Amino acid sequence: PTPFLALTVQLRVATLLTCEAIFARELSIWPGAAYKCWAHTAPSHPSVWLCDLDRVQEYRKMADQMSQLEGSIETIINIFHQYSVRLGHPDMLEQKELKQLVKKELPNFLKKQKKNDKAINKILEDLDTNGDKQLNFEEFSILVGRLTVASHEEMHKNAPEGEGHSHGPGFGEGDQGHCHSHGGHGHGHSH
Repeated sequence: PTPFLALTVQLRVATLLTCEAIFARELSIWPGAAYKCWAHTAPSHPSVWLCDLDRVQEYRKMADQMSQLEGSIETIINIFHQYSVRLGHPDMLEQKELKQLVKKELPNFLKKQKKNDKAINKILEDLDTNGDKQLNFEEFSILVGRLTVASHEEMHKNAPEGEGHSHGPGFGEGDQGHCHSHGGHGHGHSH
């Protein structure tokens, strides 16, 4: 029997299996497959959902053709879903899921917040535009955008003095770094 059948038998009772295409090529559960499945209780949906293998292969082909920025966007979406499916609505981050995501996925960006629960609760409160104590993807995207802008500003603060435009380390990086040029116009980043 295929691994899908074994999975179906194990998760048949009151469990919903959510399968998402994975775009990071190094992550595969079985050779030739590019998917990740998260199981979470869903009493109203007692059946198991399985991935459409043709669709998975199509996603994998697309992943091979993605630019670096497109891959980064897909990573943000996939990380959101890794946490959002754990409790309640599978496309919303509840407070507990947000805390898990922040502590695991953003430890360096939020060092100044000391990863304490009060700071994370404040983040949720600020981003929760509709007051439902959950974050949808659009609200979560605001957090990602703010962290990106803050990191860029931090890079400018840490940049060495001199000619051109350079960046020091951002929130997510240590003191070491690497430099790369931007089209020869004197704009480089030290990461």
